[in-house]
Amino acid sequence: MSLNKEQLEEDLSGLFDDTLADQGSEADSKELFVKRLAGIIDGYVKSAKVVYSGGLIAPSGGGAVTGTINHTIE
Repeated sequence: MSLNKEQLEEDLSGLFDDTLADQGSEADSKELFVKRLAGIIDGYVKSAKVVYSGGLIAPSGGGAVTGTINHTIE
């Protein structure tokens, strides 16, 4: 899966609407908002996909690889 800005915007819009409609106490509303926002951000960041395209060299006898990772993030 790759980063989906449109889904992020939709999720944030829903959070905003739900926050405006919430009739709870200020503290409860804040807690709900913060937890949902953290979940939205966490899900968005974890959906990132790193695509490796080369650049690392493995030594023939084993050990650590060397080089520079060539990649893109989707």
